[in-house]
Amino acid sequence: MLKLVKIKYPFVEQPSIFKERPALLLTKPFGKYNLVIVAFITSQITEILPTDVLIKLSHREFAKTGLAKDSVIKIHKLNSIEPKHILGIMGELPQDLDLEFKRKFKIIFTNCL
Repeated sequence: MLKLVKIKYPFVEQPSIFKERPALLLTKPFGKYNLVIVAFITSQITEILPTDVLIKLSHREFAKTGLAKDSVIKIHKLNSIEPKHILGIMGELPQDLDLEFKRKFKIIFTNCL
């Protein structure tokens, strides 16, 4: 299962300022700089794209996620970060949402090649 983590996420406008945010951890550390790839998670659910994964409070396994409210995984918003920016594991993605994520992730990268 994919893990949800709390990370220090840089503001786009001011990259030297960080905010704690949830993210979906997609890789183990890799490469020369020992980076991990994460997917952005937000509770701002104003626009749901076909490739987003909605995590509803009403989901029977919502408590496993460690999230506080309805949220969405924005698969198109990926970031490589240093593991030192991971503040801790919040929880894990329930199995059905894990499968949905992997299916949509594959669609995005199959369509761009």
